Amino acid sequence: MTSGASDRAIMDHWFAVPDGLDLTQAAALPMALDTAYLHLTALGLTPGRTILINGAGGTIGYAAVQIALIRGLRVIATAGPTYAKRLRELGDTVTSYGDGVVQRVKAVSDGQVDLVLDTAPVGGALPGLVEIAGGDPRRVLTISDVEAAQQLGVRDTFHEAPDLLSYRFEAFPEFARRAADGTFTVPIAGVFPLADWRAAMELSLTGRARGKLLLRP
Repeated sequence: MTSGASDRAIMDHWFAVPDGLDLTQAAALPMALDTAYLHLTALGLTPGRTILINGAGGTIGYAAVQIALIRGLRVIATAGPTYAKRLRELGDTVTSYGDGVVQRVKAVSDGQVDLVLDTAPVGGALPGLVEIAGGDPRRVLTISDVEAAQQLGVRDTFHEAPDLLSYRFEAFPEFARRAADGTFTVPIAGVFPLADWRAAMELSLTGRARGKLLLRP
């Protein structure tokens, strides 16, 4: 995944911003919504199934939780304290990540976890996520730890996403409307003037932005 800063950009896809959604909120949607929806589509958005979203405190994971809930899945999420309360208010079950996550997820899952989406930074979590998925690596999809995925037989972005690119924009009209009426959101950590792109980049590199960083031309 990449991000960038420019005075101008060439658009090859666009959608109307619905009434009630300001341009700052609209600008926060594309990367998080696109990435989350694409990977959930790869796993299968079957109502009634249980999905674990690892790293739900990040913008992609936070978007994925909402999409999965809207589509009728039961969601378990791992997240730190910043967004744990807000995630619970959305309607999912939240537990912390890190050591002991396998036991914690098993304790709250009340049965089988059908699917796992890993949106967290690389941190050695994949073996445990495979165990959570009943030992089946094909029920786990990672957007980050491609190297470990190859070793474990886990699905990853670079092998799954190309087959789904035709679907990548289909969710935008629906979820832009949901953002306008307050039923879908991507957290915004800060909005910077374009001239301050370096300050935004430095904050992003700390890994502690706690939301989307936007540049305003």
